[in-house]
Amino acid sequence: MSIACPRTRAGEIRPGSACRTHFAIPWVAVCTAPRSTSPIWGFKKNVTPYITRMKYSMRNPVVALLLVVGFSGYLVAQDLGPNARIQRKLKEGIEPPAGSVAIVDSKIVTRKEFVDALHARFASHTKGKQAIQNLISRKVIAKHLKERNLEVTDQEVDALYSKLDNQIKEQTKGANDMASILTKQGMSKRSMMTLLRTNCALEKLAGKDFEKTNPTKVEQEQWLRSKTRDARVILDPRELPENAAAKIYDGFITKEEFAANILLILNREDAVKLVEAIMQAKLARLVCAKAGIEIGASDVDRVYDGIRAGFEADPRYEGMNFKDFVKERYGMSPASHKSSANFQREVCITCYGEKTITKETASELYKKNIDHFGPKFHLRHIIIRGSDDPKLKDKLPTLAAALNMAQDVKKRIDSGSMTFEEAARMFSQDARSKFKNGEWDVFTPARLRNITGGETMLKLPAKGISGPLKFAGGYRIIKLWKKTPIPPMSPTVANELRKQTAREAFNKAWKNAKRGYDLTKLMN
Repeated sequence: MSIACPRTRAGEIRPGSACRTHFAIPWVAVCTAPRSTSPIWGFKKNVTPYITRMKYSMRNPVVALLLVVGFSGYLVAQDLGPNARIQRKLKEGIEPPAGSVAIVDSKIVTRKEFVDALHARFASHTKGKQAIQNLISRKVIAKHLKERNLEVTDQEVDALYSKLDNQIKEQTKGANDMASILTKQGMSKRSMMTLLRTNCALEKLAGKDFEKTNPTKVEQEQWLRSKTRDARVILDPRELPENAAAKIYDGFITKEEFAANILLILNREDAVKLVEAIMQAKLARLVCAKAGIEIGASDVDRVYDGIRAGFEADPRYEGMNFKDFVKERYGMSPASHKSSANFQREVCITCYGEKTITKETASELYKKNIDHFGPKFHLRHIIIRGSDDPKLKDKLPTLAAALNMAQDVKKRIDSGSMTFEEAARMFSQDARSKFKNGEWDVFTPARLRNITGGETMLKLPAKGISGPLKFAGGYRIIKLWKKTPIPPMSPTVANELRKQTAREAFNKAWKNAKRGYDLTKLMN
């Protein structure tokens, strides 16, 4: 049995790839002038000619489709560069039974379970708060539209759709149109038409009150804010029934409505991650049950209390409140995090390892997998980037040029004209490490053997410096600045072994499980 490296948690079950998360840009306010927080209606002539993935910042110039402050509909923008993240399919694997969104072996994820999980995960999140505000705004608009006997005709909505379609074609020089953009985002035309209808309705309502045929966007925003303040909104879950996300006027916004709206805001990757997390939590309990292990509330509390105690004892988090830490990292309260699918899965993994791996077994695994624990190589590096990819010729030097530069840096270090640390600060092209003397990471022999040039690094003497070593992004110069001995067998090491062994068992179960999900109906 092989053990994944504890430090990297290799082999851990993770729903989706690990990557940076970017907030989506709303359809409702997607065109802004640089260095301005004021939303501008429609397209600008100088906007980017394609839809790019942007961070949630109103300072970025981005392509606009709509501006209706506070109602539903977000564009999940695509990264068109060489490192573009591929959006996963909304439907994959075997067909889930009717009334469910996913199945893993004999366990199903019902639509209600998924909806509840979406609400628990995102209700306190920035995106969730925006989704609720979107729904509130739509309810306000719908109420006043009915009271004033106003309507938006299909012809008006079709005309706006055509206008936006033509603008997209013009901005992208025919490379895209509305249909292709919606397809890329996993959004149906029906959903888009609903947003356009709401847009037309707001313009009519504001125009009536301001006695104008074409009210400005600022006036529309003012109208919506004013009417929302009078809507008697209740958001406190303690004052709401179990299936409600909010109350407005004398009616409720259901969690089902919240789910439909947040799924417009989320990209496919986030939606698939969440449903897979629920599937994995169910599979983890199933694996435990087959091993005769029951997971109770006391186990959940015990594991969570252990995590909190470890946090409070860690000097890196001195002065930080655990509740605030959980809120910042996960966007949830500790109670919501404790009940989340990801944490429930980890509880199962912990309990499985505790119950199936004895002290003697852990000791045997430690000896068998000693390379995963030490000795530990503390490395620093200097990165010189380069590529022979024609697509990157204007961004990076060739590999030959990068090698020449790396060799020159190495000569400076060898001659004593500068230290390795000085060279790292001056020449390294790794922003995360260059101003930290090139600090890279701590590696075990097992980890190093999985890295390009790792065998050379294993042979470095203490304080030794390697010549330029080629890797996927260019060349590295490595310094072994410290080497620490293999840690002795201890309760901490034994617990890590138990978790990693259990994780391998769950990875195998996940790989072999008959599973599938279908989110197309929910996201369209």
